[in-house]
Amino acid sequence: MNVPATVYKIVVFHPENGCFSADSPVIAVSFPNTNAATNTNWFSYITTPAEIEQATGHAFFDNLPEPMRLALKSKRFDFANSPLEVDAPVGLYNGRQLYVGPRGGCYYINSNGNKSYVDRSFCGTN
Repeated sequence: MNVPATVYKIVVFHPENGCFSADSPVIAVSFPNTNAATNTNWFSYITTPAEIEQATGHAFFDNLPEPMRLALKSKRFDFANSPLEVDAPVGLYNGRQLYVGPRGGCYYINSNGNKSYVDRSFCGTN
């Protein structure tokens, strides 16, 4: 049985009206399929759909009009400036799960249930 060297995911978000556009946010990640990658946050693996296409030989967004398809394929997700509410676990800080928020701020949930922010260098997103 062959095990792939990488695992990828591409997500295109659409607005509540359900219509995709060239401005739709896209998150594309390509993870190495190794144990060494388990302690690295997913932001380190952000790429573009076009780069995943090139690496895999698969074609994405083929049923979309060409201008929209090309725009979506070229997007690289910018978590620090995204309108999406993306809070992702990125590691531990003093034994607590550490998250990076939608604007790149790093925090953990304190004993009162509130966010306590820490220096961004702890998240490895600089």
